[in-house]
Order: sequence, then C-alpha cells, then structure tokens
Amino acid sequence: MAKRVAVVGGGIAGPVLAIFLRQAGFEVTVYEALAMPSEQGGGIGLGCNGMRVLRAAGLEDAVRAASVRQHGWSMQSQRGRRLVEVCVDEQARYGITSVLMARTALQAICSQGMQFAGASIRYAKRVTAIEDQEGQPVVLRFEDGSHAEADMVVAADGIRSSVRQLIMPDAPGPVYTGLIAPGGFSPCVSKEAFAAGAGKSIQMTLGQRGFFGMADVLTPAGPRTMWWSTAEGPLPDREADRRLTLQDRKAALLRIHGDWPQPIAQLIESTEEILPFAIHDVPSLPSWSKGRVLLIGDAAHAVAPHSGQGASMALEDAQMLAKLLRENSDDVPAVFARFERERRPRTDRVIALGRQRGAQKHSRSLLAYWARISMMRLLLPIFARRPEDWLFDYRVE
Repeated sequence: MAKRVAVVGGGIAGPVLAIFLRQAGFEVTVYEALAMPSEQGGGIGLGCNGMRVLRAAGLEDAVRAASVRQHGWSMQSQRGRRLVEVCVDEQARYGITSVLMARTALQAICSQGMQFAGASIRYAKRVTAIEDQEGQPVVLRFEDGSHAEADMVVAADGIRSSVRQLIMPDAPGPVYTGLIAPGGFSPCVSKEAFAAGAGKSIQMTLGQRGFFGMADVLTPAGPRTMWWSTAEGPLPDREADRRLTLQDRKAALLRIHGDWPQPIAQLIESTEEILPFAIHDVPSLPSWSKGRVLLIGDAAHAVAPHSGQGASMALEDAQMLAKLLRENSDDVPAVFARFERERRPRTDRVIALGRQRGAQKHSRSLLAYWARISMMRLLLPIFARRPEDWLFDYRVE
C-alpha cells in the first residue's frame, strides 16, 4: 500500500514536492489554508539551481513560456553613477539559465503540474492541531472541524508556519529586521516588445536611505516592469496599514526615491497596486522535525529576499526530501533527520548571504554612504564577476 503524505502549504514548494513524491509512488494530498489560489504576489527570480529542480519536476518548459531569462545585473548609486554591470553566460557555465517572472504565474504552473501528476489539493484547510502517536496514522485537524490522516506530514507553509507553531511552540518566531520592502508591477518603461525567453537584466540602485530594484518580466497581464524598494522603517501596524491608500503608499516611496535616477519615480507613480512587505527573519531552529512531521522551505529556514534564493532553496528541499523518501520510507524520523543533516549547512550559508546583503540596505550617514560607494566602485567589478558555482551549480544527487 502506498505511503500517504500530507503536505501543508499550496504555494510553490508544496506542489513541487507533491510532484516528486507522486513520481516515487506516494499518495499525496496538499492542504492549503487559503480558500482559493492566491491572486496576489510580486515578481520572483529563480536561479539556475531552482530551475534545475523545476526541470526534474517536468515544469521547465511551462515556466520558460511564462518568464524571461535573467542574463545579468547592474548596480548604480542614487546619483546614477554606474558601479558595476555583470552579464554571465549561465547556459555555457551551468547548462541552464535563471528566470524572472510573476509569482502568481509560477504558483499556477506548480499547482497544475501537481494535479496532473495525480496529487490532490484541498483549500480552506487551516491546520489547528496535529496528533502523532506511535503505531497510529498522523492526524491533522482543521479549523473547519474536519480532519485527515497520513503516514507523515511535511509543512511548506512559509515563514509564519502554523505547523511550526504547533509542533515547536517554544521555538523562536519571526523577528522584524527593520526593513520594509514594498513592490509592484508598472507599465514597461522601455516600451520595447519582448516575449517569453527574452534576456533581461536586473537594475539596482543603492542609496543612502535604501535600495531600489527593477526588471522587465512577463505577467499574466502581459509585459510589465517589476520593482521593489527596501528601506528602514518601523514595523507597520496591520490595521493602520490597511487604511493606507495607493496614493499614501506612493507618497511614502517618493519621499525616499523621488530624486533618484529615472525611471524610479516613474515606476512608482505609474503602478496600480503596491504590495506592502515587512522583512522578517527566523532565528535558527534547534530542529526541523518532530516525530513524523517535518518543516521545509521558509517554515524551517527563512531565507531573506536579499539573497534571491528563497524559492530556490525550498525547491531544492522538495527534491532532496523526495529522493530520501524514495530510498527509505520505513523509518520516517530517521529520514527527516538525514534530510536536515544534508540541507542545513547549505541553507545556513544562503541565510548568511541574505543577511549580509540586507545589511547594505540600512540607512547610513552621508559620509558613510559615499565612503561605501567609493569602495564598491573599486571592489564590485572584481568580486561581482567571480562565479558563484557553490550556489548556482548545486545538484540534488
């Protein structure tokens, strides 16, 4: 009889895990707290390592049809002085290329792929309790009063994981980093026509009081320029934040970026929706599992968005876990312990990278800012061109 796996979280990693588990012969059901697929989300980048996972899951062609190829990046100062420009031939070096796309498009592709593979998804299933007794199936109880049974549970329910709170009530929770990162989509500044697979570069500006990034991407609504800002600020009060109008959000962003090089102000002024986002960090957990319940992705090791690796790390988790379970599904706690041993050193390194990059986006005095810009002009052209093979050439063996 096929082992039953309950996956909590229907975003990106959960459905991809379901695909790999179905390939290995497991019976899989995904449980999502939302009542329907999310229609909100900004842009997302997937590195070569993340795309390699999607290739193995059979999703690469669909993703490339909804994305553009990232072929490089550039950095400038808030006065428009170019600090570095990097273009990497990823296809030649890694045999695959990175992409930029809308998160909602990626989620839809992963969900469709999961269902095509034979896994099912249940919406409006918010987990409120988990019972894991030896010799009995694991029981998940939901907010609507229903329950489900499985031989193991894998939680891919994000940085505010409800499963983590249930199985590790004393574990540290998300901590606000002091950085707010709103973003959105605007009409393409370049006005040039482009289609799936076009090569696009990420353009970044580092200022005294923050950071701004942008890139042309494809969205379900057509070509758009995705953008995001990062700057210091107090943690927004949720109720007060809901009362802010679009114009309020634009005005706040223009106070930071209004005199930065165009098209930054133009992008802010032309967007029709700004998604608020406060960046949180999760201190290292003592363990990623308890009994037959395992955390993966941001639920286990939240990766700051500054690394550009959050989704890719979660996708690697999914492929690695499925590989280990395919090799041995009889001793689930032992497999979960091995999974953590395999994955923690790498995710810790990526988390450190994200924190290092995030530290550069905090406000600093004018003197400190220009000293940093001067140093970056000298050092970035040297260090930025060094290939990060440890990051992008990773393979789940």
